[in-house]
Amino acid sequence: MWAIPHPEWTQHGIAYLQQNPIFRRKLHSDSTADVNKKKRHKDNNKESKIALFGVLAGEGIFDSVGEDAGVDVDDELRKACQEHPNAFAKSTQQQWARILCRLKSKYTSYVKWLKETGGGVEDSDEYKNILAKIHAEWPFWDDLHLWWKELPNYNPIEILNSTASSSHAANAAAIFDAQLTATDADDRLDMGSSFDDTNEASSTPSRWSLSPPPSTRCSSSIVAKATQGTQNAPLPPTKSKEGKKTKYGGLLASSAKQGFNAIANLGAEAECIDKRHADRDKLRAWELDIKLECTKLERRKIELEAQARAHNSQILLQMMSMVAGSSLCTLGASPSFGTVSHTSGASSSFGTVPADVPATSGSMFGSDFGSDGLSIADGLGITNSLGEESAVAGSEYYFLPE
Repeated sequence: MWAIPHPEWTQHGIAYLQQNPIFRRKLHSDSTADVNKKKRHKDNNKESKIALFGVLAGEGIFDSVGEDAGVDVDDELRKACQEHPNAFAKSTQQQWARILCRLKSKYTSYVKWLKETGGGVEDSDEYKNILAKIHAEWPFWDDLHLWWKELPNYNPIEILNSTASSSHAANAAAIFDAQLTATDADDRLDMGSSFDDTNEASSTPSRWSLSPPPSTRCSSSIVAKATQGTQNAPLPPTKSKEGKKTKYGGLLASSAKQGFNAIANLGAEAECIDKRHADRDKLRAWELDIKLECTKLERRKIELEAQARAHNSQILLQMMSMVAGSSLCTLGASPSFGTVSHTSGASSSFGTVPADVPATSGSMFGSDFGSDGLSIADGLGITNSLGEESAVAGSEYYFLPE
């Protein structure tokens, strides 16, 4: 009916703004002219627009009850608005902008219609008839006209002249009142009785063709149109299909262009997002490959270190075996070697033991000087010259590797 989806929600919002004028002025910016006219402080908005639309959605539209606004709001929708206030605030801000655009266009068309009937004089019968038709077609007229009637961007027909606080429509109303109260008004009803038949028809003045008094004379085209007489008043404007096509065709073309641009932007953005995701997947794959190679290298390092330790152990055992074998040969050639003292600094065929080395450091060799000669045991299975395994007797030798 009003080309607005969910008109009951629009009614809820307008009713809330009507009941809260301070909130309305903050939401739609307070008028400086209204502030000066009413001599009040200007209501400045210290909050963000999205916060105000959140209040409008939560308290004014989706929290309305049937008795207050005429139509109940679904409980599920009301609950969703309470749980997700930010989403409803943003959606309400977008939809309210579209609704205001449509309401402004409709209001402006009605204002033009009214102003074309005698300059918008509210006392005329034609004005009242048109206003009744507007009320039947559009239930938002009274509230919106109360807000917008003094705003030039909403009501551009109400043009003020050079005198402050005066308008051509008011001057036209004064002219009507002055002429209707004239004493010879009844005589002018009979157009043929007041003039000579010899006068030309073009020189016959009409009922409302008298010049206005000097104090109310105005050169505006609106006043001239108001003084032409009610019988010559123009009919309500009829919208031709061609004009409608021209008007709305341009809007549709502009909307379609904006829609195509938005789709193209979304496609480009989606392509960029896909490319970023692909690059991220490649980086993750490279990272996994690098980690796998590092793991392989660490494992190889551990294996090489183990092999190196085993190789060093073999070399050490071979060196110890060689040293032990050479020592046995040397001791066997010198049977008068005697017992080697445990005292720090004593010398043997293995070299001199340093004074600062404790008796328990290094590799310990036990020696037993029995009747069968010298025997040395280092835990490696070394036997004496008789082929028998010797027991450790307590004397200790030190093996100091290079």
